[in-house]
Amino acid sequence: MEEKIYCTGCGREIKNGLLYCDRCGQSVKKSRENQAGKSKAKQIEELQKERLNRKERLKEKEKKQIEKRKKIKKNARIILFIVLVALIAIISAVSAYISISSSGGIKHHQDAINEDTVATPKATSPAQTSTGTTADNRNTNFKGFEYNGLSCPYPVSFIVGVPGSNELMLLTDAAGGAIMSIATQPQTGNGKDLMVEYLKAVGGELLYSRASDDWYVVTVIVDDRIMHRKLVLENGTVLLYDFSYGVDSPYAEEYEVCITNLDENFSGSEKAPH
Repeated sequence: MEEKIYCTGCGREIKNGLLYCDRCGQSVKKSRENQAGKSKAKQIEELQKERLNRKERLKEKEKKQIEKRKKIKKNARIILFIVLVALIAIISAVSAYISISSSGGIKHHQDAINEDTVATPKATSPAQTSTGTTADNRNTNFKGFEYNGLSCPYPVSFIVGVPGSNELMLLTDAAGGAIMSIATQPQTGNGKDLMVEYLKAVGGELLYSRASDDWYVVTVIVDDRIMHRKLVLENGTVLLYDFSYGVDSPYAEEYEVCITNLDENFSGSEKAPH
């Protein structure tokens, strides 16, 4: 049976006969060489480099979204100002008409209607966000969750909640809106197959993906929310963690640090290098 080839640029399975990935254009030859020769340490090194590139893309996306929101707010203030002026003008006109009608004619200048003026609405001050503690101690101190020989770390600063029916552990960070869950699932294939199943199920915009036979790591954007997952498979046990947060979270940069640490320390009996 011919070995499946996955694009090292986007994680998509390469169809037989193609010379280039039909999603991102990556050379199939390059993907085949990379898939055959990369060590685990090299994969982690590439993961870190790619995450830096993804971080820059996220910053650019956030910048555009902030500019868009500012433009919408500015336009809303202008429209509100116009509506207020129009309402005052209408009220003044109606008042003048009533005054003239009740008096039987135009009165002397001392009885003339005084026009009301309206001040330009002032923007309210933005809500102040607490800086909290820094990424150095928020997201580099972890506890370990053990399951059938697999060890998944989680940040000590997160609050432990009540897990759902398919979860082993649920954690939240109220300050920045992050949610992390640790779960297990049935083994329906190798790491690459499981990654393809996940991408089909979650949809969204793919930012990053890497996979091998016994693990995968992937990041997507779904409805302005970053969704990151790492899955490890060992001795028939499948353990994964999901980490999500809003693209406009005040702690987005800290969460990137946290995800890097989680990925490097989430493994089976053979620990990944730091």
